Amino acid sequence: MTNGWNLICLMLVIKVGANKLGIFLGPHDKLAAFPTIIGENGGEKNLEYLIGLLTTAIYSRPRKVEYYLKPFALSSAKWIEPTKDALRSLSLPPHFEIDHSEIYSSRGPQWNHKHLQRRLHFINCNGSKDPQKSTSFFCDPETEIPVFEAEKINGNILEGTVVGVTCCYGACLKKHDQDIKDHMSICNIYLGNSAYGYFGSSTTACVNDLVKPDTIVRMFLLYVLRGESLGNAVLMARQEFIKEELKNTGSLSASAQRVLVQFNLMGYSPIRTVGYLPFLRSKL
Repeated sequence: MTNGWNLICLMLVIKVGANKLGIFLGPHDKLAAFPTIIGENGGEKNLEYLIGLLTTAIYSRPRKVEYYLKPFALSSAKWIEPTKDALRSLSLPPHFEIDHSEIYSSRGPQWNHKHLQRRLHFINCNGSKDPQKSTSFFCDPETEIPVFEAEKINGNILEGTVVGVTCCYGACLKKHDQDIKDHMSICNIYLGNSAYGYFGSSTTACVNDLVKPDTIVRMFLLYVLRGESLGNAVLMARQEFIKEELKNTGSLSASAQRVLVQFNLMGYSPIRTVGYLPFLRSKL
């Protein structure tokens, strides 16, 4: 179990004080947060959702890296090449290579529920700032034709999945004033299906340079594959992102600073998804 006692205590507090909860934004630390799960009306199903997240965290366990080497990758057609580059950079030579042969997009090939049953997800599409549209990602921000919908992924995510999302508003959350299962955001769906971590942007991901959000997301996934905890992966990805920006431009631009602030981890930061890889430690 991953730091289970603190989570068990939190679970008991929530159960005992459930009738006094109004708006509850979820437990969080400096590196991660559980998503918003209770609106103004509360309700047993909302509490059940939070208890489910805590239970997943308590019983989480690291797996062999081989479970994460064949990712589910979804991209807007115009971003296929940056998506391929990002996946190539996730390989851990000479021991492990990421399979980047399949990238699904609006122009094909088409994905189905079986493809979702992979434990590493990389999504490079468009989101919407409208919270009511946080249930979908789109191939084009103008037409907003859905290529990825929450209702189609619910029930098809494997326990232990880790998700990196470069979409604008990819980690946008919405207040649930009614049934928690009605119109949940994609982030809520993933974690509600026992995904361990979801890394994405709370607002606009990129202005005119896709490399910046793409870079920090792939760095996060790379450190996860190298055996770091989710929280350490976020911290190290941010540090590496800063080093790269300073090396390339000599300063942190406004857009780079925004990327650092708005990309956040949803999940429980001490979780380690990949088992210890001693041969990699000297390279970090």
